[in-house]
Amino acid sequence: MKDVGTRESCWKGYWGPPVRRLIREVSVAIAVYVLSVVAAMLWIKFGHPAAPWRYVIAVLPVLTVPLMVSANLHYFRSMDEMQQKIYVDSFVYTVIGTLMLTTAYGLMEAVGLPRLSGIWVWPVMSALWTAGMFVSYARYK
Repeated sequence: MKDVGTRESCWKGYWGPPVRRLIREVSVAIAVYVLSVVAAMLWIKFGHPAAPWRYVIAVLPVLTVPLMVSANLHYFRSMDEMQQKIYVDSFVYTVIGTLMLTTAYGLMEAVGLPRLSGIWVWPVMSALWTAGMFVSYARYK
């Protein structure tokens, strides 16, 4: 039976095998993503900029998203219930924060702020998820 419901159980063994596996799998996913973005952009810019399939090549890096999802699912399934609650709570904070920030910025674009690419949503979500983990952890201290 897992030790659940205590602060100690929440982060006990934090750098244990599940986290090391997460770091390994996420690192591979990020490396594949970065390499695929660089390769796709170079191919489009210098290889065949007018080719009709350039749109398909441009979105090929998205195929790395299942690697990231798989890594996070493996990690989530290895957690006890308290860790899972903190993880889910932080994700809820992430979704709410992202919706608020992107909507607010989109409305402010109408009054003069520069248009931003959607590629900035992921870094915003990552920052909010990190902040959400700290808030959620502090809540269950």
